[in-house]
Amino acid sequence: MSAVDQAGRCPPIAVTVVWSAVSVIMVGALYRTAVAAEEVQAGQLYDLGRQAFQRGEFGEAIDHLEAATRADSGNSAYRLLLGRAYAGADRLSDARRCFRAVIRLEPDNPTAPYRLGEVYLRQKRYALAIDALDRARRLGIESPELHYHLATAYYKLQNCTGDFQTRVVIDGQAGRIEAGVFLIEPVANEPMRFVVAPRDSALYQVHKALDGGLDEPEVRLLQADIWLCARRYSTARDIYATLQDSLPAKSRPAYEFSFAKACRGMDDLDGYLQHLRRAVALEPETYRPLLGDAYRHAAERCSSDGDLDDYIRYLRLATDETPVSPELHYLLGNALHEGGRKTEASRHWRITLELQPDHGDRLRMLELIRAIGSQAGDRKAGGTER
Repeated sequence: MSAVDQAGRCPPIAVTVVWSAVSVIMVGALYRTAVAAEEVQAGQLYDLGRQAFQRGEFGEAIDHLEAATRADSGNSAYRLLLGRAYAGADRLSDARRCFRAVIRLEPDNPTAPYRLGEVYLRQKRYALAIDALDRARRLGIESPELHYHLATAYYKLQNCTGDFQTRVVIDGQAGRIEAGVFLIEPVANEPMRFVVAPRDSALYQVHKALDGGLDEPEVRLLQADIWLCARRYSTARDIYATLQDSLPAKSRPAYEFSFAKACRGMDDLDGYLQHLRRAVALEPETYRPLLGDAYRHAAERCSSDGDLDDYIRYLRLATDETPVSPELHYLLGNALHEGGRKTEASRHWRITLELQPDHGDRLRMLELIRAIGSQAGDRKAGGTER
């Protein structure tokens, strides 16, 4: 039977087929129009979010960018900027979620693991930070900032120089990165062989950052801290000395304390106490409790040098900082007695026994206290007591 009858009319089934085809075309066109409209709206929201982000208005940026990602959930650029806005607002868990979503959408995107590494650093999840940052490096990001972040993470994990290694490097020079390692120092009596720090170490990474041009005070401070961690006290102290006036206020207390430790490692007693006192002045609640131990260390050093007067002076300072330490009162009493200041020695021994009645040297102290008291009574009776 013909699709058109003799009267020129289409049979019902043909009309249905034609109408269905037209409907599919119309629905498809409407869908594409709606999708295009949503994409336009998402793009406009993204632009608003980007502008708010650039102004530092992270809350407003988050509102716009969340709406943009709902309108276009497959757009990784939207999620990436949303993650950065969350990070700017200190919503680190949300930022981490966004960056990980981008990695799932685009496994070869290098920016997402880089930003994820920054978030892990702020969360003090240093091993995860290293994994993320190293992935970013393998995907093509090669910047001094990335190496600075890696140096920070390795340092926080106490991986300052990596596993002990030596390597022959022809015409190598200590203090430089050559042949894929950082040359720390030459090995004695072995020409061209160096102690080295491998790529997976803080020392290598911080010098990679410096070689890349990131020569900022905070980077130099990290470099000095790493050398201090590696017990290269002279190198650390020299770097700290160059940073005296260039660090922000928030970094100064820790800087002064680290400088003090480098001086102590160099047996520079005056420098040690000077910088520790500065740290105490800047942040007393953190560093004041350490002064007693510092003064005792100074006293021990003076005792080793045979300087009784300074030994007594530093023990007094240590006792002032830790007045409830029976051991310090005991040592000070002994030193004062040796120096002929017996009445004062007796007083510190009495305090020792008040604080620790079962002290191991109790009988000797009691005997000396009685003898000193008897001598004082004799002097008083003879009119010689001052």
